[in-house]
Amino acid sequence: MPNYKEIARLKAAGQSNRDIADFLGLSRNTVNAAVARIEDSGLRFEDLQILTNAQINEVFPPTSGRKM
Repeated sequence: MPNYKEIARLKAAGQSNRDIADFLGLSRNTVNAAVARIEDSGLRFEDLQILTNAQINEVFPPTSGRKM
């Protein structure tokens, strides 16, 4: 599962998805999907900084990540 809090922190700082992927060692698709989930949730990137990891897991439950 991607680190939503770290991705949101970097997005709030103005980093591009490509830069975030490179910095965190993730694929661009993973970062794009995480950013889309955050935006679809209605939360601002800054809002995730005050949530606990347990709260983030409730908002963004893990997905299999594999498509059949």
